[in-house]
Amino acid sequence: MGKAPLLSVTEARAVMLAAVSRLPAENVPLERALGRVLAEDVKAARDQPPFATSAMDGYALRSADTPGTLEIGGESAAGHGYEGLCLAGMAIRISTGAAIPDGADSVVIQEDVQRSSSKITVPVSGPGQNIRRRSGDFSAGAVLLGAGRRLDGVALSLVAASGAAGAQVIRVPRIAILSSGDELAAPGSPPGKFQIFDSVTFGIAGLIQSWGGAPNRLAVEKDDAAAIARAAEYGLKESDLLVVVGGASVGDHDHARPALQRLGLELLVEKIAVRPGKPTWFGESATRSGAWIAGQSCFRFGLCAAFPAAVDGENAGPRSANRRCSRPGSPDACASCQWPARALFARGAGRGSARPPAGARL
Repeated sequence: MGKAPLLSVTEARAVMLAAVSRLPAENVPLERALGRVLAEDVKAARDQPPFATSAMDGYALRSADTPGTLEIGGESAAGHGYEGLCLAGMAIRISTGAAIPDGADSVVIQEDVQRSSSKITVPVSGPGQNIRRRSGDFSAGAVLLGAGRRLDGVALSLVAASGAAGAQVIRVPRIAILSSGDELAAPGSPPGKFQIFDSVTFGIAGLIQSWGGAPNRLAVEKDDAAAIARAAEYGLKESDLLVVVGGASVGDHDHARPALQRLGLELLVEKIAVRPGKPTWFGESATRSGAWIAGQSCFRFGLCAAFPAAVDGENAGPRSANRRCSRPGSPDACASCQWPARALFARGAGRGSARPPAGARL
């Protein structure tokens, strides 16, 4: 069996995206659709506005009757239009947003009108003055939002304006996070002399949730292949994607790969040109169709942005950072130096306030 290729970040992301399939769609009410991703186009059910409306408070009338003195024949209010016909010599009191009565083709604002009892005197007013035409915003059948759009407040307003009470959206990705290592202690518990607190899984869960996924942090497992395999099997059954943190390299205490191989892990990516995190791998499990596994020995926030975000639909990723060397002629060397190009994810240290690690959003 040949040596596994060292893939660039771009190549690895492409393999991951080719391996995953689109999640099914579901219809959710608009009250619960914020932040969700549209599964299909949103089309207008009817014209907006569905009839010509007044842009101002005033009087609807026939432009041919201006200037002159007219008889007030009725009223058209928003939600309660005038059902009759605006005849010659007649004016209809009208509110902003109200339907233009049949026969009227102009609106004179009330500030320009002199009223005496049931009569008004109006200046000259041209056809279409102060009138919003029918379908001025959009026409029936128009695509208001395209599939793939993440629904923010403005987008939700457009969905509602289309006439729909709900939106057809992609189901929220369910992502399990499994961390392992004897060196990990749960935050809030007393750590052992040689332990550190489990912190990365909380950060990954937060990023997944901010991208619209549903994270599920599994209990931290010890350095035991059988225990990791049991937890991974549960995680695969309950999720669309399993992220494995720790134990992914080839050291004496790295048990993630052999544990997952018990579940029929088929590796599609075995190592990636990143620093740190070269032994990042990605594969599919034979135990459940459509489940994917990503694991790495040093899964920092930069790697999380580069890879799970790719599966989750984000366009995050690192910039390459090259270092000088003296290895000219290497076939996989970068252009500006002669080291094989490896994306660099540096640790970050905040002073005075918390800041994300360098590489999290480069």
